Order: sequence, then C-alpha cells, then structure tokens
Amino acid sequence: MRGSQIQRPLFADCPGYTVSPYIAQTRLTLPFIRRKKFCREAGANAKPCVFLFSDSQIKEESYVEDINNLLNSGEVPNLFPYDERAAVMETCRVAAKKAGVTAPEGGPLEDPTQLWQYFIKTCRANLHVVLCFSPIGEAFRERLRQFPSLVNCCTIDW
Repeated sequence: MRGSQIQRPLFADCPGYTVSPYIAQTRLTLPFIRRKKFCREAGANAKPCVFLFSDSQIKEESYVEDINNLLNSGEVPNLFPYDERAAVMETCRVAAKKAGVTAPEGGPLEDPTQLWQYFIKTCRANLHVVLCFSPIGEAFRERLRQFPSLVNCCTIDW
C-alpha cells in the first residue's frame, strides 16, 4: 500500500471528521476541491472535514493552485456561482443565528459580505487540508516556488 492509502483510514478515525472521498482517476476533469458539497459541509454546516490530497493525484497544476488559494485565503475564487453563493449565504444566516453570532452593530448577520466572511471563517476552522507530497524531485521544488502557501500556511511533517 502507498503511504496516502494507509493515511486515509487513519484520518477516517478522527472523531467527528468527514474524510474526503477523493480517489484519483485518469479521466478526472476537476479536482475534488471543486465539489461544492464538501466546502459547504465545512463552511455552511460547520462540520469538521479532512481533505486528503497526494502529489500522485495532481493531473493539472490548477489543482495545486486551488489548494494554494484555499490555504491562503480560506476560499477558492469563483467556486460558487452567484445563485449558489446566495444559497450558501442563506444557510450561513440560519447557522449564525443558531450559534448566536451577531454583526458588529449588534444585530443578526444580514449583510452579504458579513455572511460570506462568516462562511470563510467557519470553513477555515473546520476544513483541514492534508497534503502528501514527495520531497524528491524537481516537481516538488517548482510547486513550492509557484505556490508559496504550501510552505507559509502549512505545518510540514517530514
């Protein structure tokens, strides 16, 4: 078994965490991170999730770019179209009200900007990204140069 295949059951045992069901496929057109349901689980529903991704699953460098953006800012730009974003914010409005989160002015979160910031904050708190990259070879060094969040926003365990 490869290392990432062994790690998957290990992370599945994390109490209360959902582990990403991402399996590398040769005909995969979009990375798992683009599955909006998974981001909704972590951000809008406040459910702890683990996203496990290895370098052998990289079919396009845009996969790593999405992970870089997620690590750096807590979101993948343009992941949700406007209509889906409105649905996510409505779910966040309900969740924030249940959690007792209020706007800086003291009332409930109503402003779309505040709701989206709540979504990103909750997503960052609940989505844990585990990257399994081999440090051997030029590809690893090149990715670190192109995507600095892989170093700046991660805890590296050699």
